[in-house]
Amino acid sequence: TTTDDKMAKRKKKRNQKKKGKNAKDRNDEEDATNVAQEEELESKKQPATASDAIKKLKAQEVSIGSATKVQMKRSESALSLSTKNSADDGSAPVINLLGGVNKKITGKEKDNKGGSKKGKKSKGKNKALGNDEAANLKAARHFNRSVRSCVERSDPDGMRDILRDKRNHHFALDSHVLETVMKAYVMAAMFEDALYCLRNCALPGTLSTIQTERILQCLPQNLRNSSAYTAADMINALCIATEFDQPTTRTYFMRIVRGIALEFLEEATSARDRICSAPCERLVRSASCVVDARLRRGKKPTDIVVDPGHQLGVFIPDTLENRGMQSGDAVSILPYAGPYPMSAESLDRNMIEATVTNAQPLVLRLQDKGNADLHQMLLEPVDGNVYRIDKLANRMGFNRQLSAAVAVCSPLPKDEDDVFVVDRRRPSPELMR
Repeated sequence: TTTDDKMAKRKKKRNQKKKGKNAKDRNDEEDATNVAQEEELESKKQPATASDAIKKLKAQEVSIGSATKVQMKRSESALSLSTKNSADDGSAPVINLLGGVNKKITGKEKDNKGGSKKGKKSKGKNKALGNDEAANLKAARHFNRSVRSCVERSDPDGMRDILRDKRNHHFALDSHVLETVMKAYVMAAMFEDALYCLRNCALPGTLSTIQTERILQCLPQNLRNSSAYTAADMINALCIATEFDQPTTRTYFMRIVRGIALEFLEEATSARDRICSAPCERLVRSASCVVDARLRRGKKPTDIVVDPGHQLGVFIPDTLENRGMQSGDAVSILPYAGPYPMSAESLDRNMIEATVTNAQPLVLRLQDKGNADLHQMLLEPVDGNVYRIDKLANRMGFNRQLSAAVAVCSPLPKDEDDVFVVDRRRPSPELMR
């Protein structure tokens, strides 16, 4: 019948639809299976970690020559240290502590900036400095006066607190105050404090070569707990704080002065070790020590005459052909308690440096000539006030070498018209390389 035919057609269509849907599902499952297999194969081929990936890379030889160009990405932190407009020749701008660019810092420039020889550092990130220039200069002058007062009162703790205060790093020391501070630090062998002061409280080109020479002449014979390496760093910073006409001159001066200073400090350390380790009899026999000596006033107020006592049975000839102590030698004055080596603690606490002005009789002149109390203590005529005199490092040779380096590297003087005056006695500038 027609009804049965229609039912058969509908059933046939439903079966065809089911077959098509099942075929489509099978195709989708096969595609998904194929994709999963391909991903698994790729994961097997590729390394799982970065180290494996690096190991898989092939070795490649790379050579960088003069024609190779290397570019570096500049961040904002690097750009903030320089100006946006660079020089016309493409050179990098010079950064200084006054906030200017491509501007040489000199002592005179700092004096004009500070009014009364008080310099001031850059204003960029100094929140303590206000917009009132007069107030800033007043604070700088007060800072310099406070530091000078601490030096005159011999207050190292107070001076350390002032110089290490971060708020005072906005100001720079005047050339005369800086020279006074450095003399005190160097004479006391406080090289770390001197280095900190030069790096944080001084501007480049503040000192003259003559001032630097006077500072280095105060190098001590006794390093105490300081290190010669710290002294070398301090000399480097001191040369940066010294004004020179050319950078090559500063480099030459730094190399020469650092060498002779380290040689002097090494000789001073050897003399200290000899005093603390060798018995007095051996030192007396080598004519490098005088024991059981009494001191009396000489013809001049600053002269001290040495009267040797019992020299431990050692024969001392009058001619002193074995060199001994000669005029110009540096010696130490130490309390004499017996023919034994001196302890390091007693040497650090009691050593007094003097210079030999005459060999026979032995006449000394203290390095601190103006200390009247020290003279009175040494010359006091009481029982047991006896001393030993030991030979130290050759300070005269060091001073002569230092003076020669200063004469070679000092800038040429200027006349009234601000024109350099050529001195024909000076060496050729080609010597400084």
